[in-house]
Amino acid sequence: MSSHPSTVSRSVVVDPSDEIRILHVDDDVNQSEFLQYFLPEMDEAFKIDSLSDPCQVFEKMESERYDCVVTDYQMPKMNGIELAEKIRESFDLPIIIYTGQGSEEVAEAAFSAGIDDYLRKEMDPSHYQVLAKRIRNVVEKKRVDTLYRTVIEQTRDALLIFVDNKAVYANEALLDLLGIEDMSGFGADPFHFFMEGDRERAAERLKQVLTHGYTPGFFRYRLKRNDGQTIHVDVSTSPVTYNGKKGIICFARDVTENVRLEEEKKETQLRLQSLVGLAPDGICTVDLTGTVTSVNAAFITLTGFEEGEIVGKNLLMLPTLRKTDFREHLRLFRHILKGQMPPPFQIVYQRKDGTTGWAEIHGCFIDIQGKKEILAVVREISDRKMREQEKEEYNKHLETMVTQRKHELIDTERLIAEGLMSQLCDELNEPLTDLNELICSLKDNPGTFDKILPAIEEQVDASLDLIQEITSRVGDTPLALEKINVDSLLQKALKECEVPESISVDVSHKMVADVILDPDKMKRVLTKLISNAVDAMPGGGNIHVSTELREDGLMLTVNDTGTGIKPALMKNIFKPFYTTKKDGIGLGLVYCKKAVEEHGGSISVESNEGMGTSVSIKIPMLTLTTSIDYPYLKAHDYLEV
Repeated sequence: MSSHPSTVSRSVVVDPSDEIRILHVDDDVNQSEFLQYFLPEMDEAFKIDSLSDPCQVFEKMESERYDCVVTDYQMPKMNGIELAEKIRESFDLPIIIYTGQGSEEVAEAAFSAGIDDYLRKEMDPSHYQVLAKRIRNVVEKKRVDTLYRTVIEQTRDALLIFVDNKAVYANEALLDLLGIEDMSGFGADPFHFFMEGDRERAAERLKQVLTHGYTPGFFRYRLKRNDGQTIHVDVSTSPVTYNGKKGIICFARDVTENVRLEEEKKETQLRLQSLVGLAPDGICTVDLTGTVTSVNAAFITLTGFEEGEIVGKNLLMLPTLRKTDFREHLRLFRHILKGQMPPPFQIVYQRKDGTTGWAEIHGCFIDIQGKKEILAVVREISDRKMREQEKEEYNKHLETMVTQRKHELIDTERLIAEGLMSQLCDELNEPLTDLNELICSLKDNPGTFDKILPAIEEQVDASLDLIQEITSRVGDTPLALEKINVDSLLQKALKECEVPESISVDVSHKMVADVILDPDKMKRVLTKLISNAVDAMPGGGNIHVSTELREDGLMLTVNDTGTGIKPALMKNIFKPFYTTKKDGIGLGLVYCKKAVEEHGGSISVESNEGMGTSVSIKIPMLTLTTSIDYPYLKAHDYLEV
């Protein structure tokens, strides 16, 4: 009999048109002819070969395929049962004893030997219909069993059959799952593969199946393989009849990788939830119907609304969105539904307390349990927006000032030109008048030429010197940078200045390296500052000049103990043509400021009336160590209007 569950075979249908090949063995030739004639009449699928000598059966079966053997019992050389036993040693197919010499003893011996069916011969032709039916039954049963075995062995799911709490059958998939070679690996206790805690659950589940006869579905258990590795399996159980006994068939599926992925997914979700919960930016998710599905704590803090006031509401109807922006938000959402996620954009949002703020929205599509949703990161940018607005206002103000400055500079240049012409006229008027008088005198008295000529030359030289002085102080010449020693430059400037004996000059310097400067312009600056100090001390005093090379640059200072400058006049000292000297033209300090700024430096003046004045020049280290062009410095940049 079959060793497989009968409940499964009843559900399999075999095509009755499939050919059934039968090998008939009988030493009675008449019986062979009868079967050759009647059986195909009863079942068109039958194809019959006949042999009279049982010893020829094995050679025949080696060369041909048969579905069933029908053999007589009483034959020379060997009987039917002996033949069946020898066939079973090499072939697995159903065998029917069909004999006229039968008895109860023969039938019992046949079934004990594993014969599939036993039938006595009868003379009535209708008897062949019974034989045909018996043949088809055993063949179809064998085919079902073979199909069942193939399915069981080749299925990817592991299969195990329990009978009386013992494992009686396992397919290859189950043996591989547990890491054992054969059924002996189960030992006396098939539950020893279950982990502690799951062992009792599994035993109780099998007991329920046997007692109540129902299938409880899939349950997950932890098993320890033969090599010690822990695996997770999903097991379904069903009642089954196995060799006439009640049993349980178990289907097991290895889900270890799924469990690992699920645990990783849970861990990732927990990590993501933590990140979302702790994120400083507001985060919300929206499904494709426009319904808000979740918000984080930062979103609630940002807007002031509770979670229940946001989640479950339609995005476009949220109280955080201004009604005046409804059309724009609707337009954006329509684009998103078409799969067109916009780049980051800014909106004005409304807080629960009625105030408004600026937010920057970053959106993307995400997949949540197989459903597509929109994730929006809401970043508060009110402070940034305020700074941008302030910057924009400042830029506008700056543009206005620059425009105004341009106009002022144009006006200033015009005034400079007019002032320069006026100054030239005033300054040249006296020497030219004297020169004109000398020429008239020479015309009246030609004999005085030798006497008058030196005076004429003196007036011409004075006029030329005046013109050169003015043009040198307003001219726009580029820097001629070269490496120089500042202390040496200072000594040259002192030599060009006329310092009376009533004024003492002290020099202190802390220079350790040469620097890069325009020597002519810086010497003129020093000469002018020392001359101003001399002019401020008509009754005598002291001039102290210091030079120092610091980490941030060069410091030049000229101090005097003169009359000082009145506070009301300090604001005008760098304005062109402003002077308090009787013979001055008001361009000396203007030139100094211009020359210093061309070097990237700055000049400042501190003065106490009646105590003296201090002029400080600072030139940054970058200028001192590199040859830098300053193309943005124009001729009029030295002017302060």
